[in-house]
Amino acid sequence: MTDAVSEALSLGEIEWARRCAVDAVKVARKQPATLLGALRTLAELESSHADDTHGPDLVRAAKAWRAVAEHADASARDYERLAWAELMTASANKASTALDQAAALEPGLEFGLARAASAWVKRRTDEKRLKGLQSAALLEAERGNLEGLEHAVRLLLQADRCPLNLAEALSAGRASQSAAFAPARARAVALHVAALRSTGDADGAAELWAAWEREVVSLVPDPEDVRRHVLDQLDTKDPKAELERAARRVARVQGRYGASSPALEQPLALLAWLAKGAGAFAQAVVPFEQLDRLREKAKSPEQLLQRHTSLGDLRDCLIALGHYEQALAVVEREEAVAVRRPGHLVPNHHARAKVFEAQGDWDRVLSEHAAAVSQYEAGPAPIYGPDAPNTELARGWARQAQERAARFKR
Repeated sequence: MTDAVSEALSLGEIEWARRCAVDAVKVARKQPATLLGALRTLAELESSHADDTHGPDLVRAAKAWRAVAEHADASARDYERLAWAELMTASANKASTALDQAAALEPGLEFGLARAASAWVKRRTDEKRLKGLQSAALLEAERGNLEGLEHAVRLLLQADRCPLNLAEALSAGRASQSAAFAPARARAVALHVAALRSTGDADGAAELWAAWEREVVSLVPDPEDVRRHVLDQLDTKDPKAELERAARRVARVQGRYGASSPALEQPLALLAWLAKGAGAFAQAVVPFEQLDRLREKAKSPEQLLQRHTSLGDLRDCLIALGHYEQALAVVEREEAVAVRRPGHLVPNHHARAKVFEAQGDWDRVLSEHAAAVSQYEAGPAPIYGPDAPNTELARGWARQAQERAARFKR
C-alpha cells in the first residue's frame, strides 16, 4: 500500500484514497515489479468500501479483482477474492470459474465457504443451500477466519437473509482483535447494525451504535483526534451534530493536505450541502466558495456538471441571505460554466429572475422571463424551438411569474 493511500485511509477519506490508488496503478504500469501490489491495493479499497446495495460499486470492485487475477503472479487467494467480488454481483458462474483457477494454483485449498456461497447464489430459493452457506460461515467463524465470515455476512445481508448470529460472531471477533476505532471493527459494527435492522430490531440497532460510539469516545476523547473519523458513518437525526462532524472533517483534511488540495473537494461538498439543507446559509457560503475555487479548472462533463450545480446552490444561499449583488456575480460564473456544457443557453434569465424576485423588483422579473421565452423559442431544436417542451415550460414559468407579480401589486 502506498504512503498516499495509507495517509488518506488514516483520515477516513475513502474516495481520496481510491484516487491515490488509481494513480499508483498508473505509475506502477511503468514499473512492473510494483504493479501487482498496486492492483491489490485498489481492489481491496473497491471491495471493502463498496455499497453492497449499489450495483456500479460492486461491478467496479469485481473489475478491480479481475485486473489482479489477470496478473501473471496472481495467487490463489487473489482468485478467491475475485470469486467473492463476482458473487456480490450475482455472477455465480464467474465465481465458480475463479474458484477453479484458485484450486488449480493451490490444490490443497478447498475454499469451502466461497463454494457454498457460489452454490447458493446459483439457486437462491434453495433453502438447503442457504443452510449450507450459513453452516460453512459459522465453521469459518469458529476457525477465526473473519475475512471469509465478513464476505458471507455481506452477501447474505445483501439478500436480507443473514442470520443474526453470523453478524454477532463477526462483530465479536473483530472486537477481540481490534480497538473500537479500527476501520475493520467499524465495518463489523455497521454490518451487525444492518442485521438487527433486517430483523426489525431498530431499538437494538440504535443501542449497538450508541454503545460503539461511547467506546470510541472513551478510547479517543479528543474530538480533533483523526481516529474519530470512524464515527462519521454514524447516522444521526441531529443536523447540528452532522454539521459539526462535517466541519471537523474539512478541518482534518485541510490540516493534512492544505486549503488548495483536491482532497478537500468531497468534504467541502458535504459540509456545504448539509449547511444549505439545514438553512445555515452563511455557513454554507464559505465551503461553496472554496469548493468552486478547487473546481475552477474543471474540464470533463462530470466536473462541469458538479461545478454548475454547486454554483447554483451558492447563488441560492446568497439570495436567502439577501446578498443580491453577490448572487448576480455568481450567476455570471454559472453562465461561464454553462456555455461550456451542451444544451445550456446563456444568459441564464431564470437565475437572474430569482435574484430580482427576492428583491421585489417585479418589472425586471417579468422582463427576464420574457427574455427567457424568446431565448428558448430561438434556441436549437430539439431541446429548444417554438414547439419544444422546454420552451412550453418556460412559457409556464413566465405565466406563473405574472400571476405572482399581479398578487404582489394588489
